[in-house]
Amino acid sequence: MLKLFKSDFQKFALALTFGALSTGITSTATAASTYDAEAGLMVTLTSVTNLDGGAVSNDDWNVIIEGAFPSSTSMDSTGDGIANANATSNIDDFSFVFLEIGDFVSQTATSDGTASNGTATSEASVGVYFQGIANSSEQTLRFTFDYDFTAVASAEGDDALSSASVEIWGGENILAAASASSSGTIFDDQSTSGSIIFELGYGGYEQMIAELNSGGSAASVIPIPAAVWLFGSGLLGLVGVARHKNEKSVYILHTFM
Repeated sequence: MLKLFKSDFQKFALALTFGALSTGITSTATAASTYDAEAGLMVTLTSVTNLDGGAVSNDDWNVIIEGAFPSSTSMDSTGDGIANANATSNIDDFSFVFLEIGDFVSQTATSDGTASNGTATSEASVGVYFQGIANSSEQTLRFTFDYDFTAVASAEGDDALSSASVEIWGGENILAAASASSSGTIFDDQSTSGSIIFELGYGGYEQMIAELNSGGSAASVIPIPAAVWLFGSGLLGLVGVARHKNEKSVYILHTFM
C-alpha cells in the first residue's frame, strides 16, 4: 500500500508542476494606460485699418506683448510609468515685443504618458500678455487678430485622464477646452479658429491675456498570471497530500505493531 501511495503522489506532483509551468509559458494580457494632451495657440496681427479712410502710419498705433507667463512643466512616475511634458513659445519669458502687421505669437503646451505597471502624471503651461493694443492717431482704427487654437486630448487603457485648454480673455473671451477619460470619452478635439477685432478711437486702449494648459495621468498594473494562482493552490495541495501520507503511514505502522 505504501508503494502504491508513493507512486500516486509522484504522479500528482509531476502533473501539478507541469501544469504550473505550462500555464506560466502561456502569454497573459498586459494592462496598459496612455494619455496625450496638446494645447496650441497662434495669434497673428492680420491688419490695422483706418475706418475713417486713408492710410495708417505705423506711428499711429502699437501692439505690445509680453511673455509674462513663464513656461512650466512637471512630471512624475512610478514603476515603469513614463511621463513627458513640454512648453514652447516664440516669445521669451518676461520680454517685450512690438508686433507689426503679419507678426504672430506661437505657443504650445503638451503632456503625454504611459504605464503598464505603474503610474505617470505630467503637466505643462505657458501664456502671453497682450499688454497694450493702443491707438495714438486721431482716426478710428480697426485691429484684426486671427487666432488658431489647438485643444486635443486622448486617454486609453485601465485608468487614464487628459485635458488641454487654450483661453484668451480681456477684450475678447474665447475658450477651447478638451478632456478625455479611458472610462468615458477617449478622444476629444475642441480646436477652433477665428478672428478677434478691436475698434479703437483716439487714445483707445485694450489688453488680452492668453494661457495654455495641458495635463494627464495614467495608472495600470499587470494582472497576476494564472500560473501564480495555480502554483499557490498546488502548494496547498502538496501540504494536504504530505499530511495525508504521514497520517496513513502512522496508521499502517500502528496496525502492524
